[in-house]
Amino acid sequence: MDTAIAIRSGFWGRAWGAIGRAMGLTQPVPQATTLPVDAAFSGVPYVQATYSPVHALSSMRANPWVLACLQAIIADLTRCPIQAYPKNAKTMDERGRRIKPTPIPQRILTGPQWRKARRQIIADRILTGRWALLILRKGDPLKGTPIGLERLHPEHLAPKPGPGGEIIAWVYNASGTEIEYRPEQVCTDQDISWPTGPEGLNPQSVVECLEADILADAAIAKHARISADKGRPDALVSPRSDTEKWGVAQVERLKTMWADVFGPNRSGGVAVAGDGSKLEVLGWAPKDMEGRSQREWTRQSIMAVLQVPPARLSLDSENRATQDDQMVTYWVGRIQALAMEFDDAINDSIGDALSVRLETDFSSVPYLQSGKTGQLERIEKHVGLGMSVSAAYAYEGLDDVDESWFAAPAQDPAPATPNALPADDLEDEGDVSTEDLKGALSELRVALEEGETTDALSLLTDVEDMIDGLADAP
Repeated sequence: MDTAIAIRSGFWGRAWGAIGRAMGLTQPVPQATTLPVDAAFSGVPYVQATYSPVHALSSMRANPWVLACLQAIIADLTRCPIQAYPKNAKTMDERGRRIKPTPIPQRILTGPQWRKARRQIIADRILTGRWALLILRKGDPLKGTPIGLERLHPEHLAPKPGPGGEIIAWVYNASGTEIEYRPEQVCTDQDISWPTGPEGLNPQSVVECLEADILADAAIAKHARISADKGRPDALVSPRSDTEKWGVAQVERLKTMWADVFGPNRSGGVAVAGDGSKLEVLGWAPKDMEGRSQREWTRQSIMAVLQVPPARLSLDSENRATQDDQMVTYWVGRIQALAMEFDDAINDSIGDALSVRLETDFSSVPYLQSGKTGQLERIEKHVGLGMSVSAAYAYEGLDDVDESWFAAPAQDPAPATPNALPADDLEDEGDVSTEDLKGALSELRVALEEGETTDALSLLTDVEDMIDGLADAP
């Protein structure tokens, strides 16, 4: 029965309605929610990215550390297979074992075409901030069974905004012809953005903030290459006096002598000129030293932005413990986070249609298994403080564990009845003697005299067993 008081519209109706809601007498009427119309989005056919995705992707060619970080992430993420499990089912069976994955329907995430697309969309996501897959369906392009996924190049993909700023379609133009896809036809996700208005629908590319460092690094590398091609003298030999002139023979002799010291086949040692020549050894210019530190800064900036630690790129780290900590943080904060983003987007797009839940399997990654020991230790402490087993596992993020999977703790044995004969004496009936029977009868008499009814009944049972044993004895 609805106990809400119906209030008519109008000023007094709204006033009494507010008073009634404050007193808990009325229920607010739900209002239809609509996005406000933003003039900035009106008449905008689609929004092109202000920073070219192709330019962002080309950074893997411009800088070796961008390529190294990108290849590391792609290799680590693709080594972990995507498994399919029955939708809404637990990942553990009734005995606490992980259930076996089911075959992926339609083989939609298998084969060389998918492996290539998977590697490419990881690069798209890291460098451009957005990845997108066109969902190929059987029959109806909107409701048919998914049968494949095809990569959409981010350079040719642009969102089409609605009047409130929401994305109502995706415009794809790869061959001069614009094709509009409904949101449910495109599986996509993207990074954060900062602009307001239509430009905010496109993500921020990490390469944009690294561009100045990457260009500076490329300029330093080019300068070093030109210097290496031209050659650079190690020392300068000249007369001590401006008025002194050297002949060709003397110049050749000095060149040969100093080449033995500084040349590629130098023998070192001490060279004595004795002819009034002056030697000036050329060192590194300050700008050359600054170039080296700039290149190191660029490398560190790239690794920080792309979230790849030095240990993953086989660079020197302080010690083994530091390397392990870096790798655990990298796998949890970078690789697993990316995998969760891909899994969620793909499940939202095709999971319901395939009646499965897709999940990246990290069970073969050793750096992620080491943390389970600490989890189990904390769970054991939670249970020791009185928390239930299932609640302790759920608190540590393992919410697929059922308390019925654990064996019941062993019960303590019941205390022996006072004055009762040992169980071994009762079980071994062949050893019962008349002396045992007399002793039991004596104890029975004492128990009856002292009013110990419980003990007397127990002793009486023992006496009856002894009599039966004597009767059956040969």
